[in-house]
Amino acid sequence: MLFADDLQVYYSFFPHDLEIGIHRLNRDIAAVAAWATGNGLSLNVRKTKAIILASDPYYRQLDLQRVLRVALNSVELPYSTEVQCLGLWIQTGLDWSRQVDSASGRIYGALRVLRRLRRLLSRQNRKELIEALVFPHLDYACAAYDDLFNYQNIQLHRALNACVRFVIGTSGRRERVTPYRLGLGWLSVELRRRYFIASIAYTCLAQGTPSYLVKNFKLAVNSGIERFSPRLPRRSTLYYRDASSTSSFAASRQTRASEFVGPHARRMHRQCTLIYTYGSIASVKQDERSEKTRRRVVLALSFTFDL
Repeated sequence: MLFADDLQVYYSFFPHDLEIGIHRLNRDIAAVAAWATGNGLSLNVRKTKAIILASDPYYRQLDLQRVLRVALNSVELPYSTEVQCLGLWIQTGLDWSRQVDSASGRIYGALRVLRRLRRLLSRQNRKELIEALVFPHLDYACAAYDDLFNYQNIQLHRALNACVRFVIGTSGRRERVTPYRLGLGWLSVELRRRYFIASIAYTCLAQGTPSYLVKNFKLAVNSGIERFSPRLPRRSTLYYRDASSTSSFAASRQTRASEFVGPHARRMHRQCTLIYTYGSIASVKQDERSEKTRRRVVLALSFTFDL
């Protein structure tokens, strides 16, 4: 994946093919380095990181001091436990704790600055400032980490509650803020993530973009889960299943789009039901019995080009 001067390389393989996978990745790195040199660029070794993504049981069995290293320009790179990809923190077990801490920290940091001006702002101004300055931290890449643990979801929920209290200004510490949040027209943190997931899936269905996601979707005729008039055309169901459903650290589950966006979606779009299947590291941690979901490892490498 290439973005501006950053490049990420991901390679998936079975655990017993770890050394073979590293050799193949080193071959790709040499090709990238040769291409960069031929185009007047150089790879920044200090900013290049390698990480192994796998299930916790398998990762704990690895002795990273003895595992074959990834090499760049004859320099061996140590394996990191976390890397940052376009502002999104990725950890070895994909538990997203680093990303949740980072997002909640930025939210509270913005609130500390806004509280100094609270007395000078009307309620509508406070609401608009939260939506403009705080919500981008809450929503950025949130569709990528929907499979949070409960305590991580609570951590983000408390940050959102702090935003609600900043706007209304009258809620006690132990008073429920959900009615105030609904009065402001804001979704919960979980529903916000599901909204963006449904939005991405709808874009793939309606507009056929982005192409790298559309190719993983397929339309299948629905067998008729709900009763409907025979005069109406048969509904279509959009299924999506990515490669993570066969990896060592991801299982899959299906959620209807009507559950993402609320009960009104069923009445608004009766001709098409949208089903999105997405990976869940938490599901595998709760059910370690499935051999199929524990058999693959992903090796990722992040480059930075220097002019």
